[in-house]
Amino acid sequence: EGHLGSDVPTFAHAFLSARYDTVLSGRMHFVGPDQRHGYRDRIVGEVNGSAYLGAEWRLERILGDLADTPGMGLAGVVKSGPGRTGYHAYDEVVTRATVRWLGDRGRGEHDRPFLLTVGYVAPHCPFVSPPDDFRAHRDAIGYSDLPPPDDHLHPVNAAKRRRWQIDPQPPRDAQWRARVAYYGLCSFLDRQVGTIVTALAESGLREHTIIVGAAKTSSRRRTTLQYNHVHRLRGSAMWDHHNARHYWMPPSIRARFNPAQEALTHWMAYSIPDRSVPGAEKSDD
Repeated sequence: EGHLGSDVPTFAHAFLSARYDTVLSGRMHFVGPDQRHGYRDRIVGEVNGSAYLGAEWRLERILGDLADTPGMGLAGVVKSGPGRTGYHAYDEVVTRATVRWLGDRGRGEHDRPFLLTVGYVAPHCPFVSPPDDFRAHRDAIGYSDLPPPDDHLHPVNAAKRRRWQIDPQPPRDAQWRARVAYYGLCSFLDRQVGTIVTALAESGLREHTIIVGAAKTSSRRRTTLQYNHVHRLRGSAMWDHHNARHYWMPPSIRARFNPAQEALTHWMAYSIPDRSVPGAEKSDD
């Protein structure tokens, strides 16, 4: 229940029916035995432990002592900083496999176009970034960049903080480490994507390939640690109020929605971007 059924068509099915070779490399968070959902080939499987969340969620083999850090609890903030995790290793495997696939594709003869989707874990928590990436950002982020304490929470959000054991808020040092590590993880991810774009060019496929980037972890000019379900969990300790723009669409766009789309995005009517932030005016049409 709540998982994508195998009988539900996806955009990958649409490309497959249009005679594209559909290929998935890396994370897609598919849950259950169907790990393709329209992709004909999958060259790297789901990250260990996250493909069967309906039955059990065991991440010890890939995260070790950090197995309790995914999610919105206190551990993810406290156990933060520079280091190396299994998620880093997984993302690097995805990059290497994708580069090999592009090389093979460029050397071969094919009469069909391709859809290649590459999925990474970074910058997902745990907020532990490679040491070099952590050092690259630590001097640029200070305590003054952290969101101030909010003592006037809605009761629902206050209850969520208590449930996640982040009330009172985590120590400022832990919040600072988590934020620096998050930026470091973004640099790590940039490096992986850059390697793939370079391989695409070297394979001779770049001229006829469209690159589309999609993320649930960004908010235009400002990066947020609260990367998941922002519009619902905006009262969490790591909330940065500028991130609401990532999920917001102007009324002129929503006016063209069909009834089903309106039902899915009704909360946008009261999630208004902060116009005081430089660049916010660009979130209009």
